[in-house]
Amino acid sequence: MNRLGLCDWYMLTPGTAAIRHAAKLGCGAVQITDLGGMTRNYPLRDPRIREEYLEAAAQENVTLSALHASGLYSVPGMQCAMGSALRDAAAEEFRLGLDVCRAMGIPVITLVSVRESRCTNDEEFRNTARFLKDMTAPARDAGVEIAYEHFCSTDRMVWLFDYVGEGMRLGFDSQNCVRDGFGDPIEVIRRLGVEQFSFVHLKDTPADRKGCAPLGKGICQVEEQLRLILEAGYEGDFVEENNVFLPPLCYDGLGLDLAADDLDFVRRAIKKYAE
Repeated sequence: MNRLGLCDWYMLTPGTAAIRHAAKLGCGAVQITDLGGMTRNYPLRDPRIREEYLEAAAQENVTLSALHASGLYSVPGMQCAMGSALRDAAAEEFRLGLDVCRAMGIPVITLVSVRESRCTNDEEFRNTARFLKDMTAPARDAGVEIAYEHFCSTDRMVWLFDYVGEGMRLGFDSQNCVRDGFGDPIEVIRRLGVEQFSFVHLKDTPADRKGCAPLGKGICQVEEQLRLILEAGYEGDFVEENNVFLPPLCYDGLGLDLAADDLDFVRRAIKKYAE
């Protein structure tokens, strides 16, 4: 059965407040960030901070479903050469993330090739592929799945998943391909298949590809994506990731109301295409 979720990093009040807001919006899952990872001395290493999250999640009956490793795209590392100091630092930070997942019972860690970790050439893409492959063994030992959110062509994604093998699945995003112009999300769904999806991030974008639009009102064909995903038998999480507190979307209303509208859009799609 599909579960609705929320990304805490797109809430004005992340962390425990986002967990409580998610529950009020009818979500059963929240994905949390690492609060900047080692750029802020990895705050979630502190058991007192972890306990605040776990208490809020238990009180609200919400699952902490994934840890978003923002520290690993805040500085270069994943795309750097084997043996380099930056690559070694990224591997160590990844292991800290696994420790946090294990301590908090979080089953998924999300890695993203964006911002400072974006691949700008073939060598960096190959280095990233090797990083991901090397990290599957420690992740498996920790009982954690790697979800990789891509910023490359579908052909490269197909190759990457063949190369990395077991232990990594796709953090599918409904907007990235369209906004950044590197592919077609419909093609990703059809070629990789929903069995490869760890979760689905949902956001839309307006015609100028700047910022976010309400789900179904932008150019990403979100309803068609949902139809294909649901009719293929996907039973995982649908996670709201529209940036409801930034322009231009924030001009349409209060952020929590906009998030509620998006979640209702997803509920209607589930009822229409999965039942």
